[in-house]
Amino acid sequence: MVEACAARAAADFTPGMTHLASQKTVSMDTSIHVYKRQDANIFVALDESVAPLPGLGVYALSALTNARRQDLRDSSVAMVYDYFARGADPAALLVQAELAAEALLRVIDRIYGSAAGIFGAGEATLGVQVTVEPMVKPAGMDYYEQRVLVRFLVDERDLDLDPQAT
Repeated sequence: MVEACAARAAADFTPGMTHLASQKTVSMDTSIHVYKRQDANIFVALDESVAPLPGLGVYALSALTNARRQDLRDSSVAMVYDYFARGADPAALLVQAELAAEALLRVIDRIYGSAAGIFGAGEATLGVQVTVEPMVKPAGMDYYEQRVLVRFLVDERDLDLDPQAT
């Protein structure tokens, strides 16, 4: 699931963000570097030469599933897109975060059917939670930091889990 959601973000985030940014008068970085199975706390702690920003962590929080059949299993996986950026202008950084949230919603819209077995993404009414965390300015630094968390469910069907099952 992480692989499919990360691939979709890598393919669709930058074009969507570029389109959204073109409608604003603020200059911003519309690219991302995708970090699979890492939240922002992990990749931000690394040197930017190793983990460039803006970054997008893609990870699963949990899954609901069943274990009654070995030939087919439906799961709802709680996924997170964890966007993190730095910038010198707090107003521009906030606009960048808001546009990133919208670009990520557009990415989620495209997850459905993008990989084998995925039959839904963010489908429930009010099924996507977007949190724009408070902006911070680390002590002694000349930049601000902004984080956006987008949580959503992806519904998938695993087939042929155990070909030996009868």
